[in-house]
Amino acid sequence: MASIRLAVDGGLDAARRTHFEIEFCYAAGDWSRLSGLVAPNTDFGLPVAECPWIRIAIARLKTRDVVGALLAMSHFSQLRPGDPSFLPLLAQQLTLPEDDPTLIRLLHGVVLSQPDTDSFRAVCAQLRQATRSGIAFEPFETLLARQSTGATKLAHDWASAVYQKANQPRAERPSRRTMEELAEALQSALDGDFRQAAREVEAIPVSSLSRFSRARRREVLRMLRSLARAPKPSRATLGDDTGEVLVSEAGDCHKIALVFTGLAERVSGVPISVFDRLLANAGYRSIFLRDSSRRAFTCGIGSLAATARETVKALRPLIARKPGEEVLVIGTSGGGYASLRYGLALDVDRIAVLSGGTLCRPEDLAALGDDRVPMIANHAVRLAGADDFTAPVSACLQRHGPCPSIDMHYCDSMALDRAHAQLLAGFPTVSLHPTHDETRHNIILKVLENVISFRARPCPA
Repeated sequence: MASIRLAVDGGLDAARRTHFEIEFCYAAGDWSRLSGLVAPNTDFGLPVAECPWIRIAIARLKTRDVVGALLAMSHFSQLRPGDPSFLPLLAQQLTLPEDDPTLIRLLHGVVLSQPDTDSFRAVCAQLRQATRSGIAFEPFETLLARQSTGATKLAHDWASAVYQKANQPRAERPSRRTMEELAEALQSALDGDFRQAAREVEAIPVSSLSRFSRARRREVLRMLRSLARAPKPSRATLGDDTGEVLVSEAGDCHKIALVFTGLAERVSGVPISVFDRLLANAGYRSIFLRDSSRRAFTCGIGSLAATARETVKALRPLIARKPGEEVLVIGTSGGGYASLRYGLALDVDRIAVLSGGTLCRPEDLAALGDDRVPMIANHAVRLAGADDFTAPVSACLQRHGPCPSIDMHYCDSMALDRAHAQLLAGFPTVSLHPTHDETRHNIILKVLENVISFRARPCPA
């Protein structure tokens, strides 16, 4: 890393230093380090193949972090909208059997943000040539037709999080058309029209839906109806902007919510703009945290500080409270471990974890039988230093002084989520809250009322 030191000593600004480090890692083939970097908010006017986020996307593909690659591509698409020309470049990085869905996921991850149909058709033709494996794509016309629905990629991602197709037998999964209908409805919510969104969800036929999908439809409909009937919040709500730290206005709110998002940089699939509206209606001002470095917050948040302990210091002013104000920390899925570690370090009042972990080190996860994100765990621990967070939460609770109230929410039939939560059983301030319905990791709408005193409206079947 001597070259990077030379760049720093040479007086480059922060964005140029980061770009220099990205290029250094790319030239050296240091994919592990490169996959954990966060590109500056500019593409420097470079050719597509040389843009920082594309370099990072390639590194994440090489380290088998497909979700991380999709997020990197999403960042690039926001910097350079309407330019899908990077797809063939990324396709060349893939060596896949014919039935591997990875390239399909790459296509789906960007197609909805491409406004130029002719340009995208040209890229699709290049993709056919770039992929030696001869993957059988779904018809490109089907992908392109989605542009006419008006539903963005964010709406489609939200719809996928609602129906949770992976938790259903293939024969019972909702059809593509049903997914499209829900995405179109949720787009209305993203546009701020919750009443219209509720009407559109209610209009989705339930006759073809499985029992699991009908239940998920009811949950999202209850939430949308409650948002539609709620008075306008006392503060402006956040959008779905990029950035690792999003801070709302205070307004008349007298409670603070610090939210650690999951590995997909949302709140159990719910977009930040919508979840922030829920928090505002419940009287909270909010701070949302994303970890674009793909280290699950264990090494801090790069835009705030270089280590976890320094990040704690940087967060303290953001959650400074007046007498009597509550500070609630929420962690979902991949943000669960961080919510516990940072919540303890910040001496908050309450921590709510939704299907989140309590371990970080690969050997601890392996002992529990949790092999869901080995690449991220290995990467985080390898880069962690003495001032970062990797110890089991149970060990931290044992040596901590007075602890905040900790509520662990999980689905009882999700063995790994249950196992993580049960590692904290027996500590005086920890309460376990299993749900006993269908097997699923995403339970946010099920437990929202308990977490933020959100009041959902009854909804018929």
